Amino acid sequence: MTSLPEDQQRNYEIFRDCLSTALIEKISRPEPKSKRGSKSKKATSSSSPASTQYIATETFCALPSQLKTIDYHEYTQDATLQARFAHHLPPLRIHRYPRTRPRPRRIPRPDPNSLPRSPRGLVKPLIRAGGVEAE
Repeated sequence: MTSLPEDQQRNYEIFRDCLSTALIEKISRPEPKSKRGSKSKKATSSSSPASTQYIATETFCALPSQLKTIDYHEYTQDATLQARFAHHLPPLRIHRYPRTRPRPRRIPRPDPNSLPRSPRGLVKPLIRAGGVEAE
């Protein structure tokens, strides 16, 4: 891990713990079984701490410098910080989306009994449509 300044160390540890909790919950949640029986490829528990450490370090280093040192009390008391680091996602607009997805169209399969048994039987109708006589 890259060494962080002393004033950022506390926030980094909190950030890393929150991130690792979220990742562990995601990894440990059982996946629904697939109808086709495919096997899932989950990270092993031995590689999780190292990957969590890496993700936390890289993400924390990319944060704005004010977020690396800010504490909760300072954030709640300063309106400019709240405006700058507010949640920027648009409000959820459920009414825009249909409640259910439309069912996919099924393409009908041809009946195997209606198909010609030989390749020649497939070509005859094409030749007749073109005006050429088939043998």
